[in-house]
Amino acid sequence: MKNQVEELCLRPWQEIVGTCVDAIQDTATTITLVIEIVPKAQKLKLSLYNLTVRVKDLVGQPIAIIRTD
Repeated sequence: MKNQVEELCLRPWQEIVGTCVDAIQDTATTITLVIEIVPKAQKLKLSLYNLTVRVKDLVGQPIAIIRTD
């Protein structure tokens, strides 16, 4: 399995599905997630904005995100 984490910027209508292995609260409304995609054995880092979620609740949870336009 890869140990490298790749930065990801979703395009409109692109989806990511995996497990959250790390979550960092960057600012009051910005969270950076590290999501592990198991079939591809890769880890992706994604920053999300305007969220008010406790990061400790996200680690270990299945995550599915789709960017709309």
